[in-house]
Amino acid sequence: MDYEVGTRVGAIAFADGNRVYFLGRGTYVGDRFPPANVNPALNMGFPNPKIELDNGDVVWGCECWWGPEDMIDENLNRFEHIIHISVEDFRAGKRPPVPGIEDIDGVELISMDEIPNDAKQRFMEFIDEDGNFEDDDAVREKGLDFIDVQLREGETMNETMTRAIDEIKKKYPGCKIVVPKELVKQKEEDKIDPEVN
Repeated sequence: MDYEVGTRVGAIAFADGNRVYFLGRGTYVGDRFPPANVNPALNMGFPNPKIELDNGDVVWGCECWWGPEDMIDENLNRFEHIIHISVEDFRAGKRPPVPGIEDIDGVELISMDEIPNDAKQRFMEFIDEDGNFEDDDAVREKGLDFIDVQLREGETMNETMTRAIDEIKKKYPGCKIVVPKELVKQKEEDKIDPEVN
């Protein structure tokens, strides 16, 4: 679709689950030839939409999803988290840190020692003698619910738990979620074993 030069636009880098990585807002300045090193897979040497972002950076149509601000806003609103990412980091394959669990509304961090004994006992009801979680049906037979969040390669515990919390909030809007502080880890060395599928 053709847009007039001077159109106010937004640019999205990519989306991952309930997060969208947003490059920012700016102005479409027309079609130009992008540098050869900009997304070579889609940069075929033809003129490409050039977008001058409000922060002074330039992003090209061949490396992002872009469009008029109202259309971009409509898409941004579909996601739980809007994470801003710079053009430099995006091109380098870097991701900004995911918001910490403590930053999520409705979540309270407490220590394991603060969890009431009856809650701990309830939790232990669906762990077998080897310390593994029972399957979904066994959990539900005990009157508990089961939120299945698959582990992803290279993901930190913080990222996995954040996705799990998002799923709980969708299923039980307005609920209060308590998370043991000891489980909240954000260091790079806490990434999940790449062999986990």
